[in-house]
Amino acid sequence: MIKRIRFTAEAFEKYLDGLNDKFGATIIWDTLQGKSEYGTTKSEKGYQIIAADKAAIMAEKLGLNAERTAFYTKCLGAAFPPFGQEGKKLMREYAYVYDLPYDEKELMASVIEESFSQSGKLVVEGLRDILLVLFDRTKDSDIPEIELAKLYHEQMEILKLFDKVSREDYVEGEQLLDEEVNKNINTIGITECKKQLMAYNVGSQATANNLTTEEMEKYFGIIDQYKEYSGDECLINFMLHAKNLD
Repeated sequence: MIKRIRFTAEAFEKYLDGLNDKFGATIIWDTLQGKSEYGTTKSEKGYQIIAADKAAIMAEKLGLNAERTAFYTKCLGAAFPPFGQEGKKLMREYAYVYDLPYDEKELMASVIEESFSQSGKLVVEGLRDILLVLFDRTKDSDIPEIELAKLYHEQMEILKLFDKVSREDYVEGEQLLDEEVNKNINTIGITECKKQLMAYNVGSQATANNLTTEEMEKYFGIIDQYKEYSGDECLINFMLHAKNLD
């Protein structure tokens, strides 16, 4: 059983400000170092560092707390199963071993808390509530740093799929997505930008079916190798949206 320490509200705020550095020394963050996404050269940690850095830079531009934003972004990258169906299988096994209901939000919060505890870090009351909000993909948060973390988590999931196709597509997609966020974040807000990226992530079957064979060969090469890892044909949709973000 994890022992949660109770802090005053003021002390809890200071605690949150120190979590980014502490998270870098936790077990769960360390386990990402040697793992890479199928078909890519980066470690999973490499992707999550990029996402956290992007989120922190944007937080500074918006006058938000960059350190907390980076921490929340890293939590998303580390706790969400990063390896598709195998990751979800492990999460279900985790639930079975510890006799827990299979609820992704609850399980991911438990994984982060246990990693902190096992790494010798304090687990403070109130942290779990924040993690549950962070891991709830169905609801918007009134904490802008959490919304930023979700936004850049979605962007990195898209970019990882670009990387699986080709480095050129990754670089072009990253530039286009960054430009789109920079252009819109001050006009439509963080949450709407996040929703746009989630929409790109999901894609539509009808859009994919409108691609000609020639277009598929030109932009996606040997796409059949990646369908298993991209969720049906959503990779095609990601690439198509990245080409049409004007």
